[in-house]
Amino acid sequence: MNDYTLLKFTGESVDIMCKMNLKYEEYVIMETGRKVLYVQLLKALFGCVVSTLLWYELFSGYVKEMGFEINPYDSCIANKIIDNKMHYSVVCR
Repeated sequence: MNDYTLLKFTGESVDIMCKMNLKYEEYVIMETGRKVLYVQLLKALFGCVVSTLLWYELFSGYVKEMGFEINPYDSCIANKIIDNKMHYSVVCR
């Protein structure tokens, strides 16, 4: 991930993270009576808008390497002519 992205854990998820790695315990704070842990994302995480874009760029790059061209009217479709027949690949949806 290129952007500085923080993820906020609260409640029981803080305890789970601390059980996974004891180093997190020193970063736990209390906000309005609840445990809170802030972490910085170093890689894409499902549900983040940037993650979707990174996946699209990765997958469309592979499709282009295979000789497909991204459709100028719909960037979620890639086209390739093989043996005089048009083939389509759905890049996203």
